[in-house]
Amino acid sequence: MENTILLIGDLSITLPAAAVSSAGNDRYLPFRGEDLAHQEDWLVQTGLPPPELYSSTPSPTRWAVSRRKNKKLFQLRLGRNNSSWWKTALMEEDCSRGEIWWNQKLAGRRSGPLFCLDIFLWAHLLLSRNGLIIHAAALGREGEAYLFPGPTGSGKSTWSELAAADPEWEILGEDKVVLRRVGENYFIYGSPWNPRPAYRSAARGVLRGVFFLHPGGFNRLTILPPAATFQRLLRACFLPFSDPAEMEEVLSLLQEVSGNFPGRVFSFQPDRSALPFWRERR
Repeated sequence: MENTILLIGDLSITLPAAAVSSAGNDRYLPFRGEDLAHQEDWLVQTGLPPPELYSSTPSPTRWAVSRRKNKKLFQLRLGRNNSSWWKTALMEEDCSRGEIWWNQKLAGRRSGPLFCLDIFLWAHLLLSRNGLIIHAAALGREGEAYLFPGPTGSGKSTWSELAAADPEWEILGEDKVVLRRVGENYFIYGSPWNPRPAYRSAARGVLRGVFFLHPGGFNRLTILPPAATFQRLLRACFLPFSDPAEMEEVLSLLQEVSGNFPGRVFSFQPDRSALPFWRERR
């Protein structure tokens, strides 16, 4: 069977090519690769789930993470209190291998096995390799990267559009990017979980600064103490983790980043004056 390699955050998974092509969109195109020289493999197989993984118990949330025989079990439903599973994944504790299944009768083939499930699996894989998914925009230039975390409505897409007008900068993402410690450096990577194809970049850069966006009527940078940087980064993280030990890993990584990169609040006018102001003071 022909396989496809997906490379996100310098980590790879290998899965049947049909699992990617059936997703019905091109979100993974920039992240397909061949070179596994420095990557870690995670083989994902598709098929019908074994009976012992099926659960008909309604869940108050769309997804649940539990453990079965020292493996991680992921369950995703179409909606809250839906008694039927939609997507199921079983993954080794160290995230080295996994299997996924999806109920085609509930939503048809077009969604594919990865749709909606992939971000949960990658969040756990990344955390096991010192990485996190951050709700943030990010800019890259000459191997360096700058992170702009924030919730919905904080101006991430507006800032990305302003920066995209300058060919000197590459938009690594407008909504979700990967933060990962590799050796002594912290890297920012693009991800497939950005709304617009133009901002789904497979590029990476060494983190050089953290800026929290705040759109307004003027341009201003205000430095934050490490504790405030930590709190804001924590609020921006994608955290589908139920294990206290995993949350300890999250907190430890964010404390490292906050101690090395004092955050700044970037109040900016949503016009062409914002990028030159930030570029001169970054």
